[in-house]
Amino acid sequence: EALKGGFADSKVLQLHGSRMIARRYVPGAKATTQLKDLRLAQKLAAGEGLNLPHLESAIQLYETLIARGDGDLDHSGLHTLLGNS
Repeated sequence: EALKGGFADSKVLQLHGSRMIARRYVPGAKATTQLKDLRLAQKLAAGEGLNLPHLESAIQLYETLIARGDGDLDHSGLHTLLGNS
């Protein structure tokens, strides 16, 4: 709520921020699907010799989310790993 309307405001925050505040993590695209796509990007990046540390971090977060049984959540579920949950 504090970020809405300021410089940190964005369309994503407007659409998903209230869901995260309410802890409603109904999937648009499941974390398992998003992890599959991230791994494809990782493979393509490696083939080009690119080092993408933020991609590696994102993969680790999704793996953690899925390992604890939350693979059916969407990316908003990452909030439970990063904030007070």
